[in-house]
Amino acid sequence: MVGDCENLPYKDNFFNLVYSFHSTWYFPDLIKTISEMIRVTMPGGLVVFDIQNVNNKANSKSNRKRIRKYNYRYFFYPFHFFKQIVKIILHRTDISWEISLHEIPTDPQILTKYFEEREVQYEILIRNEDESLSLANNSDSWMMISRLVFLVHVK
Repeated sequence: MVGDCENLPYKDNFFNLVYSFHSTWYFPDLIKTISEMIRVTMPGGLVVFDIQNVNNKANSKSNRKRIRKYNYRYFFYPFHFFKQIVKIILHRTDISWEISLHEIPTDPQILTKYFEEREVQYEILIRNEDESLSLANNSDSWMMISRLVFLVHVK
Protein backbone atom coordinates (compact mmCIF):
# COMPACT_ATOMS: atom_id res chain seq x y z
CA MET A 1 0.00 0.00 0.00
CA VAL A 2 1.20 3.49 -0.80
CA GLY A 3 0.20 6.20 1.65
CA ASP A 4 1.07 9.42 3.39
CA CYS A 5 3.31 8.79 6.38
CA GLU A 6 1.85 11.86 8.11
CA ASN A 7 -1.72 10.61 7.67
CA LEU A 8 -1.69 6.81 7.78
CA PRO A 9 -4.84 5.17 6.36
CA TYR A 10 -5.40 2.90 9.39
CA LYS A 11 -7.61 2.98 12.47
CA ASP A 12 -6.17 3.81 15.88
CA ASN A 13 -4.49 0.88 17.67
CA PHE A 14 -4.34 -1.24 14.50
CA PHE A 15 -0.82 -2.78 14.62
CA ASN A 16 1.29 -4.50 17.27
CA LEU A 17 4.51 -3.24 15.69
CA VAL A 18 5.23 -0.30 13.41
CA TYR A 19 8.76 0.22 12.13
CA SER A 20 10.69 2.33 9.68
CA PHE A 21 14.34 1.79 8.83
CA HIS A 22 16.59 3.81 6.54
CA SER A 23 13.78 6.18 5.62
CA THR A 24 13.06 8.67 8.41
CA TRP A 25 15.50 11.18 6.94
CA TYR A 26 13.22 11.52 3.92
CA PHE A 27 10.09 12.47 5.91
CA PRO A 28 9.12 16.15 5.72
CA ASP A 29 7.90 16.24 9.35
CA LEU A 30 9.42 13.44 11.43
CA ILE A 31 7.54 14.34 14.63
CA LYS A 32 4.19 14.19 12.82
CA THR A 33 5.18 10.86 11.26
CA ILE A 34 6.18 9.40 14.63
CA SER A 35 2.89 10.63 16.13
CA GLU A 36 1.04 8.75 13.37
CA MET A 37 3.12 5.64 13.96
CA ILE A 38 2.22 5.76 17.65
CA ARG A 39 -1.47 6.41 16.87
CA VAL A 40 -1.81 3.24 14.77
CA THR A 41 0.07 1.05 17.29
CA MET A 42 -1.86 -0.90 19.93
CA PRO A 43 -1.18 -0.32 23.64
CA GLY A 44 1.69 -2.59 24.59
CA GLY A 45 3.01 -2.46 21.03
CA LEU A 46 6.26 -1.08 19.73
CA VAL A 47 7.32 1.64 17.32
CA VAL A 48 10.87 1.18 16.04
CA PHE A 49 12.77 3.53 13.75
CA ASP A 50 16.27 4.77 13.08
CA ILE A 51 17.60 8.23 12.42
CA GLN A 52 20.74 9.78 11.01
CA ASN A 53 22.24 11.63 13.96
CA VAL A 54 22.93 15.28 13.06
CA ASN A 55 25.61 15.38 15.79
CA ASN A 56 27.73 12.86 13.94
CA LYS A 57 30.47 14.68 12.00
CA ALA A 58 30.11 12.60 8.83
CA ASN A 59 26.32 13.10 8.71
CA SER A 60 26.68 16.80 9.38
CA LYS A 61 29.36 17.28 6.70
CA SER A 62 27.34 15.32 4.13
CA ASN A 63 24.22 17.36 4.89
CA ARG A 64 26.10 20.68 4.53
CA LYS A 65 27.41 19.51 1.14
CA ARG A 66 23.88 18.69 -0.08
CA ILE A 67 22.56 22.04 1.15
CA ARG A 68 25.40 23.88 -0.59
CA LYS A 69 24.63 22.02 -3.84
CA TYR A 70 20.91 22.78 -3.39
CA ASN A 71 21.61 26.48 -2.85
CA TYR A 72 23.32 26.57 -6.26
CA ARG A 73 20.49 24.62 -7.91
CA TYR A 74 19.82 27.25 -10.59
CA PHE A 75 23.27 26.54 -11.97
CA PHE A 76 23.46 22.89 -10.99
CA TYR A 77 20.06 21.61 -12.21
CA PRO A 78 20.37 22.63 -15.88
CA PHE A 79 23.96 21.38 -15.96
CA HIS A 80 22.95 18.11 -14.28
CA PHE A 81 20.02 17.63 -16.66
CA PHE A 82 22.20 18.26 -19.73
CA LYS A 83 24.84 15.85 -18.45
CA GLN A 84 22.24 13.07 -18.01
CA ILE A 85 20.87 13.62 -21.55
CA VAL A 86 24.40 13.25 -22.95
CA LYS A 87 24.76 9.98 -20.98
CA ILE A 88 21.54 8.70 -22.54
CA ILE A 89 22.78 9.57 -26.02
CA LEU A 90 26.08 7.80 -25.33
CA HIS A 91 24.19 4.77 -23.93
CA ARG A 92 25.85 5.06 -20.54
CA THR A 93 24.32 3.27 -17.56
CA ASP A 94 25.38 5.65 -14.78
CA ILE A 95 22.42 8.01 -15.22
CA SER A 96 21.30 9.87 -12.10
CA TRP A 97 18.24 12.10 -11.80
CA GLU A 98 19.00 12.75 -8.14
CA ILE A 99 18.76 16.52 -7.77
CA SER A 100 16.55 17.03 -4.74
CA LEU A 101 17.53 17.92 -1.21
CA HIS A 102 17.10 14.76 0.84
CA GLU A 103 18.54 12.73 3.68
CA ILE A 104 18.06 15.29 6.40
CA PRO A 105 19.71 14.17 9.67
CA THR A 106 17.77 14.52 12.92
CA ASP A 107 18.83 15.98 16.25
CA PRO A 108 18.07 13.12 18.68
CA GLN A 109 17.51 15.64 21.48
CA ILE A 110 14.42 16.94 19.63
CA LEU A 111 12.97 13.43 19.73
CA THR A 112 13.90 12.76 23.35
CA LYS A 113 12.30 16.07 24.36
CA TYR A 114 9.16 15.20 22.36
CA PHE A 115 8.86 11.79 24.07
CA GLU A 116 9.57 13.14 27.55
CA GLU A 117 7.01 15.95 27.22
CA ARG A 118 4.36 13.35 26.32
CA GLU A 119 5.57 10.84 28.91
CA VAL A 120 6.27 8.28 26.19
CA GLN A 121 8.56 5.46 27.25
CA TYR A 122 11.46 5.00 24.82
CA GLU A 123 14.92 3.54 24.57
CA ILE A 124 17.81 4.46 22.32
CA LEU A 125 19.92 1.70 20.86
CA ILE A 126 23.30 2.03 19.21
CA ARG A 127 24.79 -0.31 16.64
CA ASN A 128 28.03 -1.97 17.68
CA GLU A 129 30.90 -2.82 15.35
CA ASP A 130 29.69 -6.45 15.16
CA GLU A 131 26.25 -5.17 13.96
CA SER A 132 24.57 -6.04 17.28
CA LEU A 133 22.55 -3.42 19.16
CA SER A 134 23.11 -2.24 22.69
CA LEU A 135 21.22 0.12 24.95
CA ALA A 136 22.59 3.66 25.12
CA ASN A 137 22.87 4.55 28.80
CA ASN A 138 23.10 8.31 28.44
CA SER A 139 23.38 11.01 25.80
CA ASP A 140 27.18 10.94 26.01
CA SER A 141 27.18 7.39 24.64
CA TRP A 142 25.08 8.26 21.55
CA MET A 143 25.79 11.89 20.71
CA MET A 144 28.39 11.09 18.03
CA ILE A 145 26.96 7.79 16.74
CA SER A 146 25.97 7.95 13.05
CA ARG A 147 22.68 6.04 13.25
CA LEU A 148 20.48 5.64 16.30
CA VAL A 149 17.61 3.22 16.73
CA PHE A 150 14.61 4.37 18.79
CA LEU A 151 12.40 1.79 20.47
CA VAL A 152 9.11 3.36 21.62
CA HIS A 153 6.80 1.49 24.00
CA VAL A 154 3.19 2.50 23.30
CA LYS A 155 0.91 2.78 26.34
